[in-house]
Amino acid sequence: MIPTLIGDMVYWLRESAIQILHVCEEDSGLFNHFATYIKEQIMEKSTNVILLTVIEDIAFEFKSSLPAYAIELASSLEVISWDIQWQVHRIMTPEKKLLLDQIKLAVGIPDFNGRYSHRETMFRGIQDYMAWCQLTAEKEDVREKCISTLTYLYEKIDSKDAHALLQVQKMDMRNANVRIIEDKYISIEPKLSKETQEIVDANEKNNEPQNEVLTKFKDVIDKKRIFMKYMI
Repeated sequence: MIPTLIGDMVYWLRESAIQILHVCEEDSGLFNHFATYIKEQIMEKSTNVILLTVIEDIAFEFKSSLPAYAIELASSLEVISWDIQWQVHRIMTPEKKLLLDQIKLAVGIPDFNGRYSHRETMFRGIQDYMAWCQLTAEKEDVREKCISTLTYLYEKIDSKDAHALLQVQKMDMRNANVRIIEDKYISIEPKLSKETQEIVDANEKNNEPQNEVLTKFKDVIDKKRIFMKYMI
C-alpha cells in the first residue's frame, strides 16, 4: 500500500500534467516539449518507482499523439512485475466490485467513490500498451523501438525461466494468433511457447473453482438487492 500523502501528491502531479497537456494539444511543439520534459525529469531524478505511473498514465491518455511514450518502462522485468501488482491494486475488477458491493450491503452504507478518480483506459498495464504500440504503429521508428525492447528482454532473461519468458511473450505481437469470433470480433493473441502456454492453462484451471464461487456470489448479491428494493 502507498502512504496517503505520497498517493495524494502523485495523483495531483498526474492529473495536473494530463490537464495541462490537454490544454497544450493545439500547439504540437509546446505539447511535445512539455511531455518530453515531464518524462525526462521523472526518469532522471525520481527515486521512487511510483512516479513511473505518471509516465504510464500520460502514455495511456495520449496514446495516439504520443506514440511509444512509455515503451522504456517495458524494458525492465522488475518494472513490469511492479506494474502488474499496481494494476491489480487499482483496477476495479468484477470480482473486486462484487466484494465491495457485498460489504456495502452488509453494513448498509451507500455507494461512494474511492479516494482517487480513475481515468478510463483501454490498457490494463504496460504489457497491454506495449502490444498495442506494435499493432497500431504508423511510424517505422516506433516498431523498431518495440522490437529492440523485446530483443533486449529476450537476451536478458534466462530462457529456462518460463514465468519470465511468459511476461515477455505476452507483449510480443510479431507472430500473433488471429481468430474470428462469431463472425463479429477479431481476437489477437500473442503466440506462446509450449512451456509458457502450460503456465496459462494451469492458471485457468486453478481459477475455475474461484469463478464458480464468484458466479454464485453474484447471484446472492443480486437477490439481496431485489429483496432490499422491495423492503424500501
